[in-house]
Amino acid sequence: KQAHHSHNRKLSGLHLAEPWYWGGVDGTAGNFYVSEYVKRMINQLGPDVQLCGDFAIRPRTSALGNTCSCFLMLRTRPRRSRFTLDMRGDFLVSFIEEYSNAPIFDSLYTLVRHYQRVPFSVEKSPLILKRPIEEPRNFAKESWFHYGATFEDSERRLRDHKVNGAFLVREQPDNKFRLVFRCAGAVRSCKIGQDGRLWVIGKSQFEGLTQLIEYYKKRPLYVTKNNQE
Repeated sequence: KQAHHSHNRKLSGLHLAEPWYWGGVDGTAGNFYVSEYVKRMINQLGPDVQLCGDFAIRPRTSALGNTCSCFLMLRTRPRRSRFTLDMRGDFLVSFIEEYSNAPIFDSLYTLVRHYQRVPFSVEKSPLILKRPIEEPRNFAKESWFHYGATFEDSERRLRDHKVNGAFLVREQPDNKFRLVFRCAGAVRSCKIGQDGRLWVIGKSQFEGLTQLIEYYKKRPLYVTKNNQE
């Protein structure tokens, strides 16, 4: 029994690493992101692009308790469905609130995986969940973000600053990211990894690149042998 409970708790957090889960997005931002997604897909793939089934899910707290709103595309317009999260004993269960005969799942992740394979009815038509509507890269306009910068470019910029703690993030053409920073008079760099939607440095995980940067603006990232941060 204990092993089953442990497995369930592990399973219930799997959605946090999924690109369709918008952990820090409110309703207003979500509506904007969806509309921008529609425009971007039409620009990239043409006006006849099929978006039906594309989706994203964000958490929300209401008088009903903890729920999740699902942005679900029907042709080129979004529709919202509500997924309810509830604790029953040691188990987190999820179900689609508006369907009285909807099955109950042990996690939001399991619910999504199920409906990516098994159709459910929306407006009297069968539908499966398809492409995730990924949260836009809101860090692209930040002054510290430099797409395509080489380490040599980054090193030159930071040497000109001559201030310990100066930093930038560079994205390489292969979509890999590195944090380049000045410490104790030297320019150093470290890898920023990605695990699904999570951004990772060492063992620390963050829901966004901006959150990662803001965290290390207030806490030491690197300490030298002389205790210089």
